[in-house]
Amino acid sequence: MPTQATSGSPIRRFVSATSTYAFGTLIHRGYTVLLLPVYLAVLTPRDFGILALTEAISVPLASVLGLCLDRSVTRFYYAWDEAERPLYLGAIWMASLLSAATATLLLIWLGPSVFPVLIGSVPFEPYLLLACLIAALKSQSLLPLMILRVREQARWYVALSTGSSLIGSGFILWFIDVERMGALGVLIGTLANELLWSVVWAGFMWRHTRLRWSRARLRGVLRYSLPFVPSDLAYSFGHSVDRLVLDKLIPLSELGLYSVGARIARVFLEANQAAKNSWIPLALRLATDRSAAAAPDAPTEIAALARAYFAASAVLGLCLALFAPEFILLFGGPAFEAAGSWTPGFVLAYFGFVYYFIALPGINISRRSEYVTFVTFLFAGLSFAGTVLLAPALGAAGALIAYGCAIYAMAFAAVSISRRLYPLSFPDREALFLWGLAAAIGLVGQLLGGGWQATGAKLVLLGAFAYAVWIRTRPVIRRVYAK
Repeated sequence: MPTQATSGSPIRRFVSATSTYAFGTLIHRGYTVLLLPVYLAVLTPRDFGILALTEAISVPLASVLGLCLDRSVTRFYYAWDEAERPLYLGAIWMASLLSAATATLLLIWLGPSVFPVLIGSVPFEPYLLLACLIAALKSQSLLPLMILRVREQARWYVALSTGSSLIGSGFILWFIDVERMGALGVLIGTLANELLWSVVWAGFMWRHTRLRWSRARLRGVLRYSLPFVPSDLAYSFGHSVDRLVLDKLIPLSELGLYSVGARIARVFLEANQAAKNSWIPLALRLATDRSAAAAPDAPTEIAALARAYFAASAVLGLCLALFAPEFILLFGGPAFEAAGSWTPGFVLAYFGFVYYFIALPGINISRRSEYVTFVTFLFAGLSFAGTVLLAPALGAAGALIAYGCAIYAMAFAAVSISRRLYPLSFPDREALFLWGLAAAIGLVGQLLGGGWQATGAKLVLLGAFAYAVWIRTRPVIRRVYAK
């Protein structure tokens, strides 16, 4: 796989890579979101509740079973001597496999007694057992995908991600639409896909590594990656605690409606994840690769691009918030009507991640991963405390309020820390303006209610907002592309 060309200014590479990763990330990470119309037609609100709780287990496990060693690839890939890279990658792969296998066996052994304490509505067998197995296999895709990203092989990333997602969609559709297995069918289809692609990822790693156990090589990368394990667990727990608490307060079907609203808003989060996947490697390369220093104005250009990035995020978020009710009624019918009211709140909460993602390079460049641990524990603690305090009184609305406040607290803390460690320019006023205007228009859209007249009015509001954003950011975009 030849390395993708990296000619042109850093900012143009960022734009190109982000647009490519936007598609790849949405397909690979968000293909269940893209399958949502089928889910709404075939699954019940209770099925969505089961999936929400199994994801609350599988997602955090997938991120940490491999000891977060993929983060070390991001940080050190270009710092390693070219001849030594296969040896480092081989040692990392072996350590990741050993960690995931050991942890999975422990989960299978302890799961029947531990998981019922966390989740009372969903039995360990088969649902949570399948979630653990999916997490173990998915954790082994992180290394090869990270290698593709750090080498700027965006097209290969998209090709392999798309292949995985298309085959996975086929498996899932068979089990839920043909076999009519509901939530269990989603899990079985996902597991079948992960089993198939684990062979592909193993072949990729075998080709790009040299297997040789080395404590000396692992010592440095583990010193960097291990602090991310508690932080990633905290980060995932902060995302999951609302569902874990609500599981004990509301019926499973109501939790399912809450999760449907979140799934639609996840399109916004995944799109922003795509920009993060390009933003961080670029910033790290500018800091470590002296050849990239030929563009001394790159940080300024990236800061300018951030304004356009905020603008695009605001337009996408407003679109999802305004038209979620229409989407749900079209594909899910009256049984899911209540889910549409949750999407605007989740979009508003997720907008905090835009700021958080932009702050991360400053922390990573300085190798101060303990600060990531700090802000994610802050997020998890506030999310947990807020949910426990508000959810019993306000139900799902209280959980969402706590979740959103925790996200913004984490984002502002990360920005404050990043400014001190590795100063980057943050478009504070631009973000506040766009956030406030989009929130106000979204509120008006909620007050309009339903019907074709309301839908027409929402289209006018969205068009006016998009035009205003374009006029405001057009000079910035022209300046970026003129370089």
